[in-house]
Amino acid sequence: TLYTGSSDKTVRVWKWQTGEGFQEDENSPFLGHKYGVTCVRVSKKGDLLASSSVDGTTILWCTTTGTRRQLLVQDTGEPVRSCAFSPDGAILVTGADSGAACIWDNNSYQLIRVLHHHSDAVHSVCFSPDSQLLLSGCTMGNLRIVLNFWPETAVADAGESSSEEEALVNLDAAHDLGVFGADFSSRIITCNNNKNTIYTLATCGTDHLIKLWKIISTQPEKGSLRGYQPIIIVEKITTVLAHGSTVTSVRFSMGGLMLASGSLDKSVKLWTSQMHCKATLTDHTRYVNCICFNSDGMIMCSGSNDRLIMVWDVLGTLTLQSDIARPHTILSNLTLNMHLPDKYLCPITHELMVDPVICEDGFVYERNAIESWFESGNMRSPMTNADIKSTELEPNEELRVEIQQFAEMND
Repeated sequence: TLYTGSSDKTVRVWKWQTGEGFQEDENSPFLGHKYGVTCVRVSKKGDLLASSSVDGTTILWCTTTGTRRQLLVQDTGEPVRSCAFSPDGAILVTGADSGAACIWDNNSYQLIRVLHHHSDAVHSVCFSPDSQLLLSGCTMGNLRIVLNFWPETAVADAGESSSEEEALVNLDAAHDLGVFGADFSSRIITCNNNKNTIYTLATCGTDHLIKLWKIISTQPEKGSLRGYQPIIIVEKITTVLAHGSTVTSVRFSMGGLMLASGSLDKSVKLWTSQMHCKATLTDHTRYVNCICFNSDGMIMCSGSNDRLIMVWDVLGTLTLQSDIARPHTILSNLTLNMHLPDKYLCPITHELMVDPVICEDGFVYERNAIESWFESGNMRSPMTNADIKSTELEPNEELRVEIQQFAEMND
């Protein structure tokens, strides 16, 4: 099963049909978000799907029926850029433009804690494979690592801000101009009578780089003043100039044998665990903003602003008749509004504009959409996340006439 989210506000479900490829499921699409979907994640059990959105919410869905389990509202209501389930299924974390990361209990759906370790948008959150560590990265370029331990008493204090001291690791300027993706390898090494645990982390950002990190967690000696908190040491393994533009996403395959990366340069790359480039895929015509592997690492998916999801046979052993996937599938059903030029669509609603206006950030929006954006308290650009000081809007009369003429010609 493949789950996709889009700026058209929908979450879609695709099932593989032998001989036909991916077909949209009868319960698809999942509808509930007011603005574009920024991230979708499935719990390890596969029974729960989380979708985060620019509308400031994260929705939990039942993957079997498509029904909505719970609506989670970010503490400040700002756009949510990232979400992740802990591998043990206990919690969900959501990262937002405000720099806050919200920790949610997956059983009660209660807000456990709000972490304020960043001053800029949190575009990446991920857990170590044993659920012990939580990492977050922001557009300022900083990384934070915290211990995934939230006592029951924390629920009562959910509205309180956590202190900077709660972060076990504060790694500033990990990527120049911003962190956009991070992922832990599922491979863990334990040594010294299980006192040391070694993790591998990949991060990427606006600097066109991918960095691999070794994270060593050492359990404190009995009677230590540190209590249960481990000692964390972070060592950079390697830095690779991976793409010709911002690297938007990095994901390990199961077992950590391969790493995939996507970029604004429109390409997808496959890397060995030693960061040797195995393949460069250039089929997308616009920038690539998400990638993922299936559970056995045989299939990789890439999503792009060309409105295509491409599914790749990593090992080259699958066919259309396989039970899983064919070598290269393009989900043409995702090309909604393909006949519409991008400049005619509002970046917020992803719908044809009727009254286009120019905002202070230089982008064009539908008037009602950007006014609603401001009224909800968002004073940052929906496109760049930069602060907006003026809510004055300038009508784009030339574009309005062009859209009207286009609509009349295609009526």
